[in-house]
Amino acid sequence: MFAHLKEYAEEHGHAKVPQRQGSLGRWVNNQRAFFRRLEKGIEKPPLGTVSVDEWKEKIQTRKDALDKLGFEWNHLPETKWTNMLQDLTKFKEEHGHTNVPQRNNALGQWVNTQRKNLVYREKGKRSHITQQRMDMLNEIGFDWVQDKETQWSEKLDELIAFKAEFEHSNVPRSQGSLGMWVRRQRRSYKLISSGKISPLTEERIYALESIGFQWNRGWRKENPKSST
Repeated sequence: MFAHLKEYAEEHGHAKVPQRQGSLGRWVNNQRAFFRRLEKGIEKPPLGTVSVDEWKEKIQTRKDALDKLGFEWNHLPETKWTNMLQDLTKFKEEHGHTNVPQRNNALGQWVNTQRKNLVYREKGKRSHITQQRMDMLNEIGFDWVQDKETQWSEKLDELIAFKAEFEHSNVPRSQGSLGMWVRRQRRSYKLISSGKISPLTEERIYALESIGFQWNRGWRKENPKSST
């Protein structure tokens, strides 16, 4: 595989092989993983094959050969993560917060992923959010929990965009999270009509009615595209 990496470096001018590059990408990733384990003292020489000194010399020769090609030891996804952090920093400088809208927005989806990874970490589940990443996000004042009002406003924006395209606000449940959100607004309105406690405030009711939202309209069974 080293020969293939050398050919790749000669052709592309670098040895930063993406993992999606088939067997070569996987091999490159394995080299990174091996040397990370070696640094942590986890990787040990195979028993009964060569002496420890011979094994260390062989490993050093391998590393020197990779370094000579300009091998990228840092995991590529970390570079991508840092780039997204830079984008988020620019967003905050412009908007004053880190609540990036998730709709059709790679940065917004990335922000949501960081929040989910923190939840996984706190529950002891597998998570990609390291302490170093948490510190870097905290340094820019990252909002780990998106406030409910911002979430609601984002969904309203999605509904406005839906209505602009389909000329109605009767989003079917099959339309994913937006369809379910619309359904919750109608249920919340019914609670008010029944004199019960509801998360639907007067401001939210006004915002929905200002775009022609229909509280009692039945769900459309057809795909929304059919209305165009």
